[in-house]
Amino acid sequence: MLRSLVHEVFQTEVSAAEHSRRTAEQLGDIPPAATLMKVSEQAGSFIEDLDRFAREHRYPVSHTGRGVGRGFSSARNFLQDRLLTREKTYRGTLLGMRHGVDLVQLLRNAARNAGEDDLADWCTQWLEMRRPLVTEAMRQLSWFAEHPDVAMAPVRTSVLLGGIRRALTATGDIRTRLRGNS
Repeated sequence: MLRSLVHEVFQTEVSAAEHSRRTAEQLGDIPPAATLMKVSEQAGSFIEDLDRFAREHRYPVSHTGRGVGRGFSSARNFLQDRLLTREKTYRGTLLGMRHGVDLVQLLRNAARNAGEDDLADWCTQWLEMRRPLVTEAMRQLSWFAEHPDVAMAPVRTSVLLGGIRRALTATGDIRTRLRGNS
């Protein structure tokens, strides 16, 4: 289990480093973007720490996990973010950050149960540093409520993407009306 979780932490941290930065850049100069940049920088540092730790303690150095993390981030950026509003993109990134906290917490518990105290201690340090940023990012959701014009703006604009976005919204509106008539 530990090997699998370490592999997944590599994947999640690469995604946090790349996707948090990308989302912050897409959002532009707004307060929530600053926290995402901090997460990105921290994740980059943790990847280096985890790489060194994995080598020293003979855990797999996950090149595949890194590739999968980059792939998820790129696919999400290319497809999903092109159809979403800024607020939904932010919430999607926040969801990934919360997943990371849950994952590292599970890894810490598994490491303690396996007697791998060095790994558990690394996880504790990670949690102590990441949780405050995730909490801050959660608090910053209110910024979008206070700025609905920015929140509802698409991350990317184009005529084709605008048409797709309108069609998806209309589909959701139709489903809502149909449910109301049931």
